[in-house]
Amino acid sequence: MHRQVNLFYEDIGVNLTDPVFRGVYHGRKKHDDDFDLMLQRVKTAGVRSVMITGGSLRESQEALNVAEKYGFYATVGCHPTRSSEFDKFDSGPEGYLAALDEVISLDLQGPRKIAAVGECGLDYDRLHFASQEVQRKHFKSQLSLARKYHLPLFLHSRAAHGDFVNILHEGGFGTDGGRSVGGKGGVVHSFTGTGAEVEELIDMGFHVSVNGCSLKTEESLKAASAIPLDKLMLETDAPWCSMASTHASKRHLDLMPAGLREVYFPPATKPESHVPGRPVKGRNEPCAIGGDFKNAMASSFDSGQRPLTHVRYQSANSNPYGSGDPYYNQSSGFLPPQKPKKGVSPWIKFGIPVAILVIVGVVVGAVVGTRNNDDDNKASSNDPSAAASSVVSAKSEVGRFAVQTDSEFMMPIYPSTTNTAVFTTPTFVETTDSNVAWPEDPFQPSNPSPTDVRTDRPRLIAPQYKWEALPNLIANDPYLSGWNQTIFGNATEWKNMDPVPYFMDGDSGILDVCREVKERVKVFAYVYRMTNDSSWVDRTWLELQNAAGNGSTTWGPDEDKWNSAHFLDTAEMSAAFGIAYDWLYDMWNDSQKEQIRSTLNQYGLSLGVAALTQGTNGWWANADIKGNWNCVCNGGLTLASLAILGDDTTGNAQQLLTLTVPNAKENCVFAVSDDGTWAETANYWYFGTTGWAEMTSALISATGSDHGMLTNNPNFNQTGLFHMFVTGQTSLFNYGDHGPNKYTATANSLIFMADQFKTPAYGLFQRDMPDAAEPWSMFWYDPTISGAFWNGMPLDNSFENHTDQWVSMRSSWTDRDALYVAMKAGMNQGHQTHNDLDVGDFVLDALGTRWAGELGSGDYLSLNYFSNDTQESDRWRYYRKMTIGQNCIVVNHENQNVAAAPSITNYGSSGTVQGSSTVIDIPDDSTAFWVADLASAYFDVTSYSRGVRLLNKRRQVLIQDEIDTSQALQWRMHTNASVQIDGTQITLTLDGQTLIMQVLNAPSGISIDTAEAARTSSDPALPEGQSDQSNPEVTVVTMDLPAGSYTLEVLFNPQWSGMSSSDFVSPSSVALSDWSLTSHG
Repeated sequence: MHRQVNLFYEDIGVNLTDPVFRGVYHGRKKHDDDFDLMLQRVKTAGVRSVMITGGSLRESQEALNVAEKYGFYATVGCHPTRSSEFDKFDSGPEGYLAALDEVISLDLQGPRKIAAVGECGLDYDRLHFASQEVQRKHFKSQLSLARKYHLPLFLHSRAAHGDFVNILHEGGFGTDGGRSVGGKGGVVHSFTGTGAEVEELIDMGFHVSVNGCSLKTEESLKAASAIPLDKLMLETDAPWCSMASTHASKRHLDLMPAGLREVYFPPATKPESHVPGRPVKGRNEPCAIGGDFKNAMASSFDSGQRPLTHVRYQSANSNPYGSGDPYYNQSSGFLPPQKPKKGVSPWIKFGIPVAILVIVGVVVGAVVGTRNNDDDNKASSNDPSAAASSVVSAKSEVGRFAVQTDSEFMMPIYPSTTNTAVFTTPTFVETTDSNVAWPEDPFQPSNPSPTDVRTDRPRLIAPQYKWEALPNLIANDPYLSGWNQTIFGNATEWKNMDPVPYFMDGDSGILDVCREVKERVKVFAYVYRMTNDSSWVDRTWLELQNAAGNGSTTWGPDEDKWNSAHFLDTAEMSAAFGIAYDWLYDMWNDSQKEQIRSTLNQYGLSLGVAALTQGTNGWWANADIKGNWNCVCNGGLTLASLAILGDDTTGNAQQLLTLTVPNAKENCVFAVSDDGTWAETANYWYFGTTGWAEMTSALISATGSDHGMLTNNPNFNQTGLFHMFVTGQTSLFNYGDHGPNKYTATANSLIFMADQFKTPAYGLFQRDMPDAAEPWSMFWYDPTISGAFWNGMPLDNSFENHTDQWVSMRSSWTDRDALYVAMKAGMNQGHQTHNDLDVGDFVLDALGTRWAGELGSGDYLSLNYFSNDTQESDRWRYYRKMTIGQNCIVVNHENQNVAAAPSITNYGSSGTVQGSSTVIDIPDDSTAFWVADLASAYFDVTSYSRGVRLLNKRRQVLIQDEIDTSQALQWRMHTNASVQIDGTQITLTLDGQTLIMQVLNAPSGISIDTAEAARTSSDPALPEGQSDQSNPEVTVVTMDLPAGSYTLEVLFNPQWSGMSSSDFVSPSSVALSDWSLTSHG
């Protein structure tokens, strides 16, 4: 349950050429070069790229060299305190300026790693280095470089604001960032001025950047709060400008969750006693950027100057570098976050800085409201036809339902309101109004066949009639409008990046690479079709040429460039080429079409035929592979085949469509059990359903039929409910493996399901999620959708397929602080080797944070990690996969039995549903409980049942274990919280909140303690040469008992605002066999 960083940052000011990053301090070597280890920490902190500051001629060239080596960007210029270098240069000031000019010119002809001219400006605090006159003279001269090369400025201003802005005005940079004279704006970095100075700089067309030095005093915090969010940028200025305990901003850092502190501020050592892998005290690093973000955002909220209700998914670190693009200012969305994956070399896939596009959220909603949910439901049962016009009107008035996205967990935040006019029950409004409804597809074949496709283009997912209707729909729908803006913004960022480089990530292949190419191609092609700007076609061609091995850099082995040994890679790249071929069909000339088809056949489709007819790298097509591999591989081959069908002279496309469709409808669609649960894990649902949705949608649009992909598994539509209920208040019930970076794998299959299965709640749920904004959503979304997903949605659900049994309970769908608990009792086999040994595992959310959580994936590159799921599998030697790594009971310190066959013995729910209001009033008798027999999961147990129930109007949770064992047992729960134990009371503190655990009727001999989330000496040895992952800032709450028969009752009491100790209940002890809706009062 180690915290994953959910935000991406760019650090726009880092002095990576400073020798301290090589272990040299004041000319003395104090420790080994730890540059690469430092970059590993930077990547873990979510920093996708940095801009290296050039402070002199020599430094600028060095900065560009480092930028080229590591995929970063750099500035070229001379710092004001080094301005005397101009006059000391052998050929004088003009020669120095000419040398800077040559550095810029050569870079623009080659690597193109320069992002700005600078660091230049004025510094009147340090005149002993260069006088005011010298600084002013050479600041002016450097402005000519920005005008000549049309580059942004990277500016420095200290105690010189008047002269600083005067020189900018004189140089033509007084308005619009100097664009009228060839400039491109820029940023005033490391800002330490006043609010009035901020206003003047913004009026001049510049961005303003802050770091630790910018937030020292209350006055500086107030000044920083005056920076508009779309003009705010972040930097560390490392190795300087650390955040110190004496700074006024420290109060905000004190509220940072412990797990994030570990990532942004790892424990450091002194230079002379440096420990490899640790930071160095006194040396700031880019991984601290999250602290700068926390302080900058928090100071804004303290000031009251930025009402967040007026900021919707706005950029908090928008980037002027590349802002000359005509679509740059259309982006007000955010980039879907990717999870860092162990084993990937740092920076191999990241280009120019990516904007942070998520705003820190504030808590909305309430634990207790004022409206009765039964009444709300009655009030919202209007006839959709009669209400059509009013709902359409209300949509434009209200806009998006979610007002913000929570910055830590990336969950939508809904307003706390009982104004329920538009929060009707989910429906599709019956209307043919072209402002709000798609027209009917004119392609209606009487006898559809997978190999008989429409004649117009595009064929895949978005036929021409939809493109023609889309602009009008965007103009009248706040979701389509917002997503469109985000797509344009992302396209602009990616357009200016180099093509995705090839990187073989061990046994994980080039999957991340292929998905990133696919992500870009979709967006580039989308923007072209919306603008008719052919530069997007050119940029797509550049990406395709690179991935075909025809670019300026090497791309894989000649005989197998798309890595068919890991066929997911081949399938995803095939889909990317198919999308490009189809969506840009009319823009490719005959030679380009032939090249795309040739590459696609050589590295994709021919290998797909071999996989499906000869079994070559085609194990994923076997009847027992019902999961994401089957869906993604069949889906990618299907999209590519449909795209080139009719033009393909090899016969591969024709043949594949007779193979992929029947294989997928017998295997892919049955990854969903009869209760909707996905066979692998909650995270792998994303990959599998995305592959399924892409394939199914493409078949419908290209051939006029889903060919059984919607109907062959009659329970497939239930998987939308699975995803909704497995989503807690902070994140998923994320048991088992989480998978690689998602890139193109989103939850937008829900939007497709909403339309195809006529289940509007799915689309209403997903449309406020952070990954909703991407091209597929623009065509899957039905704008006639109306209402609130939560209106009429039960708070509880028990999923009872024997392979995946689990339960979900909550106190609200819309309150960020609500209680959520989920528990599982599925089998330990049958999950495509992505599960843990975790029968009885649970998670718990309350008060806006997760108290009991999951550790997630192990290292996918570990030896034998995916070998098999037998009892002796090496997979079960890694802590995160072992039973001790779960929130379960462990008996005799052994792993659970892989052949476990647990069963649900009792489940009850009061049936409480949420009404139209986001504020739900929980009835006094509202409860839920779930009991499972888990004895078969253990070797030394005679009997064992675990139960979970909600108490006291869903404000408390009871977990009860009844066990008879011949060996010692240990109860375990993993938490990020700080833990204090006082007898049988355990107090957890996390994110400024408190939860108290009480062991009721504690058995004699119980020992309550904490432990590290790590292997012990008594655990089975790791495979030779392997190491286990660490789990920093994770504590295990343990309860030990000797062999015997016990009832262990653990009560969880979140300390809700407004509740006193007398408001909590202490339930009577009731045997699990006697649990009922009324058994606990």
